[in-house]
Amino acid sequence: MVGYNVVSSILRRLVDSKTLLLFVFIACIINIIVDFVLVGYFHLGTKGAAIATVSA
Repeated sequence: MVGYNVVSSILRRLVDSKTLLLFVFIACIINIIVDFVLVGYFHLGTKGAAIATVSA
């Protein structure tokens, strides 16, 4: 959470809000895809979901 807040505050100062929204959207899509791969394909359960969330 700290990392997200730092990055979002920097982006808010440097660029417009649409770019920040795009950044969050891409991170969410990456999280969903990696969740499906790690939890569904590799059967890692909550550990896979945690890895996907941190990596996104």
